[in-house]
Amino acid sequence: MGIGTWKQQAEVAVAAGNVTSIEPGFYEDGSFGIRIENIALVREVETTHSFGDKPFLGFEHVTMVPYCRSLIDAKLLTEKEKKWIDDYHADIFEKTKGFFEEDSVAMAWLRRETQPL
Repeated sequence: MGIGTWKQQAEVAVAAGNVTSIEPGFYEDGSFGIRIENIALVREVETTHSFGDKPFLGFEHVTMVPYCRSLIDAKLLTEKEKKWIDDYHADIFEKTKGFFEEDSVAMAWLRRETQPL
């Protein structure tokens, strides 16, 4: 199962309950490439509009690690992109803070790394 142009990716349809990786990247042909990989759960989502009786699918983050702030140049991002990262970091904080209540060093790191850009 996958989303892409490879034949084997089209052989199995994406469906609710699938777990997949989201791998945006940049590749300079013949030179280098860089990408971020996150694991996501495919799930049905509510939308304003419908497409007959077919549900819309969306992704729920499984990877709960903040993006490294020192590698983000916020001046290059649109407001929409900044909001997406801030929402992602807020989700991480809310879902993982309970694991670090007894560790003040880890909690300080989590707070710092998930604060808005």
